[in-house]
Amino acid sequence: MIELRCVIITADGTKILAGTESGKIYMIEREKEAVTHVFEKAHKGKDLFKSSFSDLWAYIECILGMTLTKDQTLLYTGSADKTIGVFDLRNKTKVDSLDFIHTSKLLDGLKKINHDCGLFQTQSILCN
Repeated sequence: MIELRCVIITADGTKILAGTESGKIYMIEREKEAVTHVFEKAHKGKDLFKSSFSDLWAYIECILGMTLTKDQTLLYTGSADKTIGVFDLRNKTKVDSLDFIHTSKLLDGLKKINHDCGLFQTQSILCN
C-alpha cells in the first residue's frame, strides 16, 4: 500500500505528482492513467540519521510538501530529513539537494531557489 503525503497537479492538468511517506515521488500521466516515472529515494533519510528503528527511517524520508516552478519544469520537494530536493521533470532526474540541517544555510538556499526560478506557482496540497 502506498501512503501518499502530498499531491500536486501541473498547471495544464496533464501530470499528477505524488509524494509518499517512504520518500518516493510518483509521476502520473493523467491521459495514460498510469505511473510513468518514480523518483526512488528522493531524499536522504537513512544517510542523515543512523537508527535501528526502520519506522523512524520511513518518517525521516517522508515527502512533506512540493511545489512547481512557473514553467512547470522543476519540482521542489521538502522532506522530514530537512532538505529540499530539486527535480527536473523533463529529464526525470534529481538535479540538486538543498541541505538545511544547519539553519544558517536557510537564507542562502532560499536565495538560490528564487534565483533559479523566480516566484513559485504554489499549487501544492499538503497532507498529513
